[in-house]
Amino acid sequence: MLREEGHRMSLAALGACVFLQALASPGCTPAAGVCRSNRVREANATACRLEMPPELGRDLYRREIQEALARVLAWFDENGLAVGRDEVVDSCVVFADLAAARRRLSRHFGIPEARIPDGFSGTVDGKTLFVVARETYARTYKRLYPDRPWSDRYYQ
Repeated sequence: MLREEGHRMSLAALGACVFLQALASPGCTPAAGVCRSNRVREANATACRLEMPPELGRDLYRREIQEALARVLAWFDENGLAVGRDEVVDSCVVFADLAAARRRLSRHFGIPEARIPDGFSGTVDGKTLFVVARETYARTYKRLYPDRPWSDRYYQ
């Protein structure tokens, strides 16, 4: 739980929203050295367990996840919230396709597959981030928003 001025909130609930916001609008690029917080640099030094099919390109996803974690920690820091690296996502599951994601999440949450939206792209449960692969997300985006052009930055 995160404590700030006597208030308690679920870090998972807040973190999920912030994580998705940070993925959508990068405010910090650790590789360029513009992150000010020591906690941000710490995020890059701490490995995140990554579970995914090998054909998806493990190095790319590992780098993007670490950069996203750095942006999340920077957001917390910029908003005066003391959040350590050990309090955010420590593992990530990347699914090659939507069917695999729906099967696994159905088992994980103990609900029927039909309850997992066919537009699912990602969620956080505890300290685990579940996301679909970039190509799967792009197909879903194009199906949901056929009049809008796709950009890789939407996945980052």
